Amino acid sequence: MRSRIQHTRVDFEPLNISCSIECTTPFSPLAQVSNTLLDEYEPDRTITPCVIRPYVMVKDKDGIFPEGNANARLSIDSIKWKFNGVDIKNIPEFAGKYEIITAENEFRGSIKIFRNIPVTESWIISFEAQFEDWRRPKIETVQSNELSMFTTDIGENMYKISVNNPSIIYNPVLDNLLLYDFMNANGLLHGGEIRDNYKDERSFEKTVTILISTGETALTEIPSDLTLVLKYKDGDVIVPGSNANPEVISMNFPNIEFDLRLIEREEYELILKRGERILSATSFSIRREEEKIHECMPARGSDISPHQEVYINHAIVNLKNQSIAYPEIYYKIVWFTEAQIYDSVAGEWKSAGEKRHNIGRVLDISVSDIGVGVTKNDNYFSVGFDVEPHGAMALAIDNDGYVLTDENGKRFII
Repeated sequence: MRSRIQHTRVDFEPLNISCSIECTTPFSPLAQVSNTLLDEYEPDRTITPCVIRPYVMVKDKDGIFPEGNANARLSIDSIKWKFNGVDIKNIPEFAGKYEIITAENEFRGSIKIFRNIPVTESWIISFEAQFEDWRRPKIETVQSNELSMFTTDIGENMYKISVNNPSIIYNPVLDNLLLYDFMNANGLLHGGEIRDNYKDERSFEKTVTILISTGETALTEIPSDLTLVLKYKDGDVIVPGSNANPEVISMNFPNIEFDLRLIEREEYELILKRGERILSATSFSIRREEEKIHECMPARGSDISPHQEVYINHAIVNLKNQSIAYPEIYYKIVWFTEAQIYDSVAGEWKSAGEKRHNIGRVLDISVSDIGVGVTKNDNYFSVGFDVEPHGAMALAIDNDGYVLTDENGKRFII
């Protein structure tokens, strides 16, 4: 006889996609110089347009989707250039003064800007588009980093501000410092380990370096008449070290200290000002990346004794290329059991109801909490757990809204 048919399909790995933008016209850069008295610009974009090009790069772990530059695959209708968060086609000042390249090649999506920017304006520019991953199928959306476009009076010093890393990705599974702190707090270290030895570029304690230059000179301190402002993109000004902005530990030029454990996905703006006038601006982003679980299961599946009073099990959580010793650091693990009762009339086992238990890597419960019996009709149960990423941490706050701290005033996070 023919067996029951099972339907299946090929499971493809998600594409590894990156998107960045940069100005490709060195003789018409993002920064202009203006003589406001003569109404002159250098360069004059009506003659030499500024071109900003997106670079959409794709890597396929399965080796099926064509790798490399994917600009030609971008959907023309999905291409958006945002200036201060607004699609350029909806900004009256740019009407008729830009062109988007739509040719089916590596330059698709590039924008030519023919407008001179007044000194009273500054623009944060970003790119967004979509293309189809025809293997799955799925519409992939790409978003770029941000660039600043502005104009400086010819009589002023020209300042340029940037950061050493405009796109930071934090993966807690790769964080040795996070693992050290967990093991130290739980008495799992052998002794003699030095915390600083566990810090590296993947640690949650992250330093972003601010770079400011004027001409060819890099500044080692900020002139007294200038002000440096850190804020959320399209949001509030940040006060480092405050309860409102706990992820920003401190900002002392040239460094900004972050606690990446407290960030899920955020975009920041750095603005250099003289009074209320913006001299230069830049942006950078920080996001959390969770590892995809390849396999998870209870460690024990063996039978128990009818005289057993306590049931203990352990969670095994494996990634594709490694087993995690302490998965509770990165994932919320919630245990459940489900006793089964045999229905002799129907001739089948039926659930007596799922019971939820403790959270953590180890299940430690009384056998009586499972609801299993000692007869042939009720001596069977299932055990398992649900697992999901913890996500970004937050300050621990009591019912009255106060932030909880230890005896030294250090804030607790959960």
